[in-house]
Amino acid sequence: MGIIATLADTHDVIFSDELNHSSIIDSTRLSRARKVIYRHLHVDDLEKKIKREFAGTKKSGRSKKFIITETVFSMDGDVAPLREIFRLKEKYGLHVIVDEAHATGVFGRRGVGVEELCGLKGRMDVQMGTFGKALGSFGAFALADNVTIDYLVNRARTFMYTTALPASALAAAREALRLIRRSGSFKRELWENIDYMRKGLLEMGFDLKQSEGPIVPIVVGEDNKAVRMQKMLLKKGIFLQAIRPPTIPANTSRLRLTVVRGLARADMDQALEALQQAGRSVGLI
Repeated sequence: MGIIATLADTHDVIFSDELNHSSIIDSTRLSRARKVIYRHLHVDDLEKKIKREFAGTKKSGRSKKFIITETVFSMDGDVAPLREIFRLKEKYGLHVIVDEAHATGVFGRRGVGVEELCGLKGRMDVQMGTFGKALGSFGAFALADNVTIDYLVNRARTFMYTTALPASALAAAREALRLIRRSGSFKRELWENIDYMRKGLLEMGFDLKQSEGPIVPIVVGEDNKAVRMQKMLLKKGIFLQAIRPPTIPANTSRLRLTVVRGLARADMDQALEALQQAGRSVGLI
């Protein structure tokens, strides 16, 4: 909320993926910049709209143009085409802000995120991450050049008028970062579980769409079927939230599974068996 609303203003244009998180949508509104929506993960559509914007507006030293995207999308688990977005950044002189909330600690050789995975670590203008997901704490962070960070510290209302994080949460986040830097075992064990669960679900016939990594969307379609599956799973001791509109588009209700490192094979086998039975009962598989 703070990053976008502080760096963009009424003179600017924001190109935003159509499935960006609600926090990105709301902060874009707060910035009062003009928003241009491009089709999900569709680089050609993004470039077409960039060209149209440059052709239809007068060049102004006051106007900035941003591309803003999640790197791993929270509801679909698919990954943004960062290499192609970086190409557009360089070609048209745009600013890029990436939300790595679901990639921090998970993607890249050292868990830095999709930027690292794509060989672009530090090449985007702002990288946002969170301590509240893979790192198991609370709070978030922004990475950028010194001038941008100083500007955010002094101008971001969400930072200036918010109580500081508890020292215990910061200490936990710092220790999590230290553990990830010191050992690759945490990420390796996580990906072993991810691969095991995804393989099991695919073999059962579930369509996992274009998802990668720990976020696994099991798209059911109809709201009532998704709720029925949730209730069936709960009776078997498994809580798997049914996600419905307006959180996601109509007719795409789903069960959103997130794989974590601490799951034992017995836990995953129990979940797979229950999902298979629930999926068959509603005609999904």
